[in-house]
Amino acid sequence: MKKLLGSTLALAMFAAYSQAANADTLLKNLTFNGKVDVQAVSANNVTDFNSKAYDQIGDAQTRVQLNAGWDMLDNVHAMASVVNNNSLYGVADKTGVNNVGSNVAGQPLDGTTGLLGNTFLTQAYLKIDKLFGALDTTIGRQYYGNPGDLVVYYGPQDNIYGLAVNALDAFRFDWSNDMVGVTGIAGKTTAGTVTALGAGSEKSDVDLRGINVTAKGNEMYNGGVYLYNSLTHNGGVTTAAGDNDLFVAGLRGKYMMQGATLGAEFDKNFGEYRTAGPVSSNYNGWALKVDLGYKADLAAASVSPWAEFTDLSGGSGLNSYFTPINTDYRPGGIYGLFAGYAGASATLGSGTGLGLGTLNQIGNQTIWGIGVKTTPAALSKLTAGIAYWDYGYQNVAGEKANVGAGTLGNSHIGSEIDLTGSWAESDNVSINGAIGTFQPGGAINNLNGGAVSPAFLASTNVSVKF
Repeated sequence: MKKLLGSTLALAMFAAYSQAANADTLLKNLTFNGKVDVQAVSANNVTDFNSKAYDQIGDAQTRVQLNAGWDMLDNVHAMASVVNNNSLYGVADKTGVNNVGSNVAGQPLDGTTGLLGNTFLTQAYLKIDKLFGALDTTIGRQYYGNPGDLVVYYGPQDNIYGLAVNALDAFRFDWSNDMVGVTGIAGKTTAGTVTALGAGSEKSDVDLRGINVTAKGNEMYNGGVYLYNSLTHNGGVTTAAGDNDLFVAGLRGKYMMQGATLGAEFDKNFGEYRTAGPVSSNYNGWALKVDLGYKADLAAASVSPWAEFTDLSGGSGLNSYFTPINTDYRPGGIYGLFAGYAGASATLGSGTGLGLGTLNQIGNQTIWGIGVKTTPAALSKLTAGIAYWDYGYQNVAGEKANVGAGTLGNSHIGSEIDLTGSWAESDNVSINGAIGTFQPGGAINNLNGGAVSPAFLASTNVSVKF
């Protein structure tokens, strides 16, 4: 009996050791990190600019991001990210409250509507070092681009109501030397369904391909050129209707000298915009964006004035509007916060028919802003700022169908002023606050017959990285 017991114990110990060894092999150099964001918003008149109608927002929401990375092999690394952001304070049944966004952001971890059912796998990829001796290769669901980018960004969005997250399924290739970096990408931004082969079996999906070349420059300048292609498949229609073939080509650069910064970007659309059947017209929109900044370190405080100007083309048809791939450009504390995404209900002006809140329909606008930020020497963790923004139509004659003729030719959408404050408790903990007001312009005033009221906002965002 003792021999049997000893043999059983030894076998159990061997099995436990074997499992631990296998776990160490499979999850070698396992690391975790993440971020918790809490967004609290109080606002009114955002959707209809009418103080007599009920239009009040007062809520707080939490988004939790968790990333796990490990080495599968010496040259193969894995990353998985999960996000939960359906925790809306005061809502007992949170079913359907998640704001993960519309672009391939992953699938829920189970089919329920509980915690796991609203927790999404937003990244799941492998990275192979120096494939073919030269290319760092990332395969799978992943984030791409830089927050705030005018042309393309997939990832967590920090300055939008609802804290959306989106991602894409792609192959990414990176190559660089001391002077130049090259990134190529090919994948899907919206997935279709696999159907039987044959006529009418085309998938309803969107392909994304692109190349981005950056000049590393030095501490004074950098720049780059890029070309992206988004091909929308027609979803089973046997003609070419809906197979929009959008290209965005652009160049950008930044120059820095003695505290001053000048940045500029120009983007151009081309490709076929198919309205019905195989007949098509060409995309011909464009965008120009210029940024100016300066930082002066004074005895009492550092002061940083800035200015920005963005011109987005309009025209007589949708193909004449500047059309990005997946923009994250949302200027202003109110105009940008309520820019919205597919499925969002609280978007700026959504109750007026202006359609201001659709992210990828930012064309036909002229936007400019000025402001200043300051950090007192005695309170180095505090940064306070004030900003003024103005928004208008670039081409009133080319208004979109959802704007209509009700603006009576007035091109002024509105303006806003924002007061902001940020407290950097540490490198990983920050608290941001803002108050502001959006004043409707002549276009909104005419559309609503003169019965408009300003929108007001007060918000707080707490961010903890770990």
